[in-house]
Amino acid sequence: SLSGLGIPSRGVKTAGYHVLVNTEVPAILVEMGFLSNPAEARKLQAPATQDRLARRIADGILAAL
Repeated sequence: SLSGLGIPSRGVKTAGYHVLVNTEVPAILVEMGFLSNPAEARKLQAPATQDRLARRIADGILAAL
């Protein structure tokens, strides 16, 4: 669902992240960029970008159900 947004994929990773393993419901962690990168930070701060990302994440979740 996130393809076509101009965000390069860094692949799927697995790890024992606290926010993922200490939950009683299914969970995923989605990282959309690095705020330490000024260009990515500017994109991620734009409301239109946030809306597009949120919609694509929601579409992906619904497609997986």
